Amino acid sequence: METANEGVIEIFTGDLYLNASRLMCSILLHMSIMPEIRTSIDMMSFALRSVDKFKEKRNLIPFMIAIMKITGALATEAINLLKMG
Repeated sequence: METANEGVIEIFTGDLYLNASRLMCSILLHMSIMPEIRTSIDMMSFALRSVDKFKEKRNLIPFMIAIMKITGALATEAINLLKMG
């Protein structure tokens, strides 16, 4: 005898307090990540505009460090969105 719910996966969504704490943690994480993104953009801008201040006038390494910094921050935001959804 088959039931109508066979093969359906139940998803735990949590209660009000759990979801409120998830939301607060998400907001705090977002507020701490946004300055990191701004700093990364400033670092990239500095690397592009001030080539003469780097050794041998090469700005590739400082620019790549800024790219890694912004990639980490954006990946953290993306994972946060996926876990909240």
